Amino acid sequence: MKGHLVWWAVPDDVLVAFDKLKSLGLASPPPLQAWQKATTVAALAMREEFEGYRITLRKVANTKKQFLAEVIRDIPDKEKRVITIPLIAAEFLQSGATYEILSTAPNDIQCEAIIEKIDLCYQDALNYADAQDLRRHIRRMLLDALLGAPVRKTGGLYFIPANIRSAPAVPEVLSDIRQALKSSDERIEFSYVRILDDEEAALNDIKKSIFDFLIQELNDLKASSKNLKSPNVRGENKKAALQAAFEKYKTLASRVEVYKETFESNFEVIATALEQTYQDLLDALDALPVSVPQTQDTLFTL
Repeated sequence: MKGHLVWWAVPDDVLVAFDKLKSLGLASPPPLQAWQKATTVAALAMREEFEGYRITLRKVANTKKQFLAEVIRDIPDKEKRVITIPLIAAEFLQSGATYEILSTAPNDIQCEAIIEKIDLCYQDALNYADAQDLRRHIRRMLLDALLGAPVRKTGGLYFIPANIRSAPAVPEVLSDIRQALKSSDERIEFSYVRILDDEEAALNDIKKSIFDFLIQELNDLKASSKNLKSPNVRGENKKAALQAAFEKYKTLASRVEVYKETFESNFEVIATALEQTYQDLLDALDALPVSVPQTQDTLFTL
């Protein structure tokens, strides 16, 4: 057996308690992240409820102790230029995972409704995974944990190789994912079928799609490596970007190795180019005044 084809769909109105998703490794986000998401969700709701409202969250200051922000309203003037009007000033305390409204615009009667909507959305963001959360996590499980690859450019159909040496075996992992999703909301679709070694026509199409996907991933990694040479990227930002690039390299190198073994052809050229990109990352690491911690996991080699 070569692997499995997987397809899935999550309805837009899905809302699942994080407690039901522990087996999938999906947990409640940090409170500040949940609050920032809540303002975005509230903004979309306000645009529908109050005509002419485009509210967004603007960061004023961000430290380890607090996050200061303004909820702002953008309106166009007669010349179609955007005027920004602060509506609400808020302080989020990192230690207490709470926030306080410092001030509101005195002449805007909708501030109270906005605050109430943000409160409701904040509690939802802390306690429930929505469709976006689930879709992002499913893709992460298929693409990163199971080293899968999209078969269609628009997504929705993925190939999961059989030889990723995971424990338990891939079919059991896919079965566990399906059971966890179905038990959280029966409307969520998650299905898969086996692809056998003798299904030549299907395998040729799958192989081409995977090759194109790996080339795109390689090009993205090359772009990240090139960006590290920019004088505008330095200090802690450069260290974080370099660490992220090494992690991306590690996943891509594992994926290339698996597909070289699965299809036994065509992928050597990607492996060769990946080795050069890895060397570029090492050069960027050597150029740092303070090195990124080097571990066996970080500096993965083919």
